Amino acid sequence: MNHTKLDGLQIGRAIAALAVVIFHAKLTLIRFPEESYIRLPYFYEHGDIGVPFFFVISGFIICYVTDRSDYDATSFFIKRSFRLWPIYAVCTALYVLVYILHRDRVPSELGYNVDYILLSLVFWPMQSYPALHPGWSLEHEVLFYILAGLTAIVAGPRTLLMLLLGLVAYGVWGRIGAPALGLRGLGWDYHVFARVNVCFAVGIVLYLVWRLRPCPSPTVWIAMGLIAVIAAPYIGQAIPNAFHNAVASANLRQQSKLLIEAAGSAVLLYGLIAAPCKGRFARALVHLGDRSYSLYLVHFVFVAIFQNLHREVVRWPEWMAEPLCVVFVVVSIATAYFLFWTVEQPTNAFGGRAARTTVSRFPRLSGRNASSPKSCND
Repeated sequence: MNHTKLDGLQIGRAIAALAVVIFHAKLTLIRFPEESYIRLPYFYEHGDIGVPFFFVISGFIICYVTDRSDYDATSFFIKRSFRLWPIYAVCTALYVLVYILHRDRVPSELGYNVDYILLSLVFWPMQSYPALHPGWSLEHEVLFYILAGLTAIVAGPRTLLMLLLGLVAYGVWGRIGAPALGLRGLGWDYHVFARVNVCFAVGIVLYLVWRLRPCPSPTVWIAMGLIAVIAAPYIGQAIPNAFHNAVASANLRQQSKLLIEAAGSAVLLYGLIAAPCKGRFARALVHLGDRSYSLYLVHFVFVAIFQNLHREVVRWPEWMAEPLCVVFVVVSIATAYFLFWTVEQPTNAFGGRAARTTVSRFPRLSGRNASSPKSCND
């Protein structure tokens, strides 16, 4: 199979990032009365759908990268490290600086001690949010990358899918089955049995389906995917209490909602990958998709900045609520472009060079070699 850049995938990333940014825009308005701004339908309450969408995309793209004859584990982990960490470290430092400078207490009293910052920077799974709050999703991403990267050395996407489904099944038992039967539920598991693993699994299923049969009718699949994604939170809320145990019933609703969101995201992505990306609007989304990781991280820095401006510098009139939301989105996108050019793109390029150099100097570190190829069509 010819591995080329999938523009539809980048459009999906752009949509996911914009959904999260618009969802968080309301955080800039916490000091405005609710009647002073418009509660955008769906996005105001459910714009966090962008995160499960990102997870589904990751399930697809990691299989797309690892399920090929030239896959090399060392190169994979080096490139992923340089893709994820430098821009995350920059945005974390900016957020912590903004947060601390506008508080009257010392950092340790705010919970920002050295251990917490270091654990946040290395994506260590924590029960609380990391220093840069959107980093919680990266904790799950990194764990998935480790599982996928190591599994790809000796097996393919199907084995990874079975592994993830096993982890999901145990998580469902621990959160729903055991409490419903009055047994001890699942404790803190460092994300190994997290419910979001179902999103990665759905992304792998999408990859396997797409590999065998590209989407025949993109418009139909895009429409079905949008309907499923929009309906998912309402279906989840409508599920009645199935058990006497309130925790088990709540977890059932959450897991069901997430599964429908993941399935809808996969259907939508299936259509987007096959859709012709023509026209200025489509190309703009593709470019934004290239910068979606920077946007996902840096926009939360501006949440803190806008809140602090309104608290300490300017008391905005009520009619400024909606314009401030627009400014927040525009400034976040503009800064994402700047960080992409100055941080993300150079470090990605450096990671690619470092991977090639390491593999050429230490060929034994390679997960595969020319004598043991693995084709995408296996």
